[in-house]
Amino acid sequence: MTEEQFIFLKKQIKEDVTITDENVVQKSGDVPFIYQKYLDLFITELKSFKIIKNRKERLYANLYHHLKFDVNFKLDSKSEIETSIHGEYEPEDDKDTKGILLRDKQNEYDEVLRQFNWGSIVVKYLEDALKNVSNMSFNISNYLKLKQFFNGGEK
Repeated sequence: MTEEQFIFLKKQIKEDVTITDENVVQKSGDVPFIYQKYLDLFITELKSFKIIKNRKERLYANLYHHLKFDVNFKLDSKSEIETSIHGEYEPEDDKDTKGILLRDKQNEYDEVLRQFNWGSIVVKYLEDALKNVSNMSFNISNYLKLKQFFNGGEK
């Protein structure tokens, strides 16, 4: 999901869960459809997120192995290797094939990590939206009770 799509989604969710005097009856009947709409989107985004997560973990393992065993310099501790994974390596020259490979793997990992972080934001937001939608019937009931209270107990 792109940032523009996410902004549109946030506006759509806000519109779908906002209860007013004009839409309370309509919303009470629409709750299951609204929930299903966001559940489908959540499942789709969660699948994509899990694919990215698996790819991130594979790239991390490959990069870790490469830094541990296949480079011209020696990294002994896990913290040194992890620092190198998140660093930017520049090859010594055009003939430094191991260095070029390392730089390319780091760049690929950085891109997948960016996608992973964005995906986690989207999935978390959709998860929270689903919780909000699942509480809509309760919120509508409370809204109607509050309106009744303000109207002096009249239905």
